[in-house]
Amino acid sequence: MDDSTGSAVLAAASAELHRLWEAVVNREASDLESAEATVRDGVLAMGAMVLEAAVASRGTGKLGARMACPCGGAARFEGYRPKGVQTLVGWITLRRAYYVCAACGQGYCPLDAALGLRRDSLSPGVRRLVGRFGAVLPFAAAAGALADAARVQVSPSTVRTITGGEGADLVLDLGGQETLGRSVKAARCDGAVAIIGVLSGHGNADFPVSDAMTRQVRLYGVAVGSVEAHRELARAVAASGLRPHISH
Repeated sequence: MDDSTGSAVLAAASAELHRLWEAVVNREASDLESAEATVRDGVLAMGAMVLEAAVASRGTGKLGARMACPCGGAARFEGYRPKGVQTLVGWITLRRAYYVCAACGQGYCPLDAALGLRRDSLSPGVRRLVGRFGAVLPFAAAAGALADAARVQVSPSTVRTITGGEGADLVLDLGGQETLGRSVKAARCDGAVAIIGVLSGHGNADFPVSDAMTRQVRLYGVAVGSVEAHRELARAVAASGLRPHISH
């Protein structure tokens, strides 16, 4: 990034920061939650602007007029292709050099490989985060939690795809009555569902028993106790210096 580009990005970020400050201090609503949301969204927007400029400063991935194709032919430079990418700080747009091989017809954008991008619109950081959420929550719940916690917008089907399409080893079900069926579907064959809450009710869960039986999904309840009991346990662990062994 040359000095002029860097200066322009810093000036734009400074202007956005000033607007964010004005939006927070002059807002009519004074509750902390709404102020938190405003600041977070503003900071993420500035981060996306800086990240987009930083990636652009490293070039488009153009390697010359031609590049070698895996088929053995030569791919020719055909121009530039934009690509929207959802990152941990929001959406950015990339400008990528595009090559096409006359022998096999395959198209390539070398910048994608350099940045670790796949055919979808997710950055490596977002893919990793989605995989972590999808490993411990039902796919629909993971998609909702990602939107709330990280402003990452993905569908339940995308969560399933990123976790391998086979489901999670262990699903933690907090809802109980209304969510247990989805949790069973989210677990892989020979996986497990730990029922640790009944936020949706204590009644009967309505889902096909075959979903659990044919895929050998294990269901078991975990009594987590009250909030106060958990706090007392945390204080005891901290005071004793105990370090629980976590095997997986």
